[in-house]
Amino acid sequence: MKFYPKRNRFSQQIKKLIGFRAGNLSLYELALIPRSSSPLNDDNILNNERLEFLGDAVLETIITDYMYQKYPDENEGFLTNVRSKFVNRENLNDIGKRLGLQEFVKPPVNHNLHGKNFLGNTLEALIGAIYLDKGFRFAKIFVVQKLIEQDSGKDIENPEISNHKSQIIEWGQKNKKVLHFETNKVGTDSSPMFISHLLIDENKISSGKGKTKKEAEQNAAKMALDLNR
Repeated sequence: MKFYPKRNRFSQQIKKLIGFRAGNLSLYELALIPRSSSPLNDDNILNNERLEFLGDAVLETIITDYMYQKYPDENEGFLTNVRSKFVNRENLNDIGKRLGLQEFVKPPVNHNLHGKNFLGNTLEALIGAIYLDKGFRFAKIFVVQKLIEQDSGKDIENPEISNHKSQIIEWGQKNKKVLHFETNKVGTDSSPMFISHLLIDENKISSGKGKTKKEAEQNAAKMALDLNR
């Protein structure tokens, strides 16, 4: 399987991406093929779904181990909350974008768009590829150095920061409520600002502002949680 004909260049790109030299390049090629990019071959459909499944488990194990070692005095509830905040799909999508995975992913078949979570899914598949190629130690090095210690992972170091959006979504699922956020940019390109409205069963419950879409939605969720306390 050789989807990237310039193998030497691809090898260097992967090395820059993950921080060390890859062994089995075919694993990384496969990790970069979402289901929407699967070659049209009914006998041998190739995509990264199996690697994504593996990488999801490896990532959760690494984050769990990191949390356990980092916060020896915190209880199980705290560790679960911070882990959930880090591995949620929105955060993984943000990290995948920061790493530039969109530049590597194979284009979709028949011009269909990739799903909205394809970057987070690809990131998990990449972790699965590293695990199979280099083992758990290298997978952990990649996650800690490239994910946790970079800007998008700083929240994981701060126990005061809660994922209010995840909490309100969990509340909605438990209470069989339909939740969604309506978020719009209201600032300028030079001074961006977003405002987000949280709707529950189509009723506007709360609003929040922020310099990013994520921050605005978190603030709207926090206000809704405060109202329920």
